[in-house]
Amino acid sequence: MSRIIHTQSSAINRNKAIKLIQDAIAEYDNNIANNKDIAAYIVILLGEIHKSVEATSAAWEKRDYWLKADRFRQEWRWVQEYKEQLIRVLNEENWQRVGEILRDLNKKIGDNSSGSNRKKKINYAGSWERFKQLNSKKE
Repeated sequence: MSRIIHTQSSAINRNKAIKLIQDAIAEYDNNIANNKDIAAYIVILLGEIHKSVEATSAAWEKRDYWLKADRFRQEWRWVQEYKEQLIRVLNEENWQRVGEILRDLNKKIGDNSSGSNRKKKINYAGSWERFKQLNSKKE
């Protein structure tokens, strides 16, 4: 079996995911019809960021950089905390609280209220169903 070579680092993927989250938050209030899908999309992206943090930390631990791995996990701990909060309020369908958490998250990652220069809009359709699938496996 051949090796899988990743052409992009985990840091690049994390930065892309953060930009996508910023774009999604910017659209959240503007597009009320899709708010459920947008919030679910953000939860999925937070999960991907968390996976990349764990992959990076595991690679450092293999090289016996235990302290560096622990510090890195601590630095990115907020990702899992926001993800868990959003999962809880999405399951309750408490949309006011979802908005509050997203505003806090936007402050944490840096406000991008002007939106990005993306020419192509993100299609959030189906994110809510994907969220439900991922969430039902954990119960």
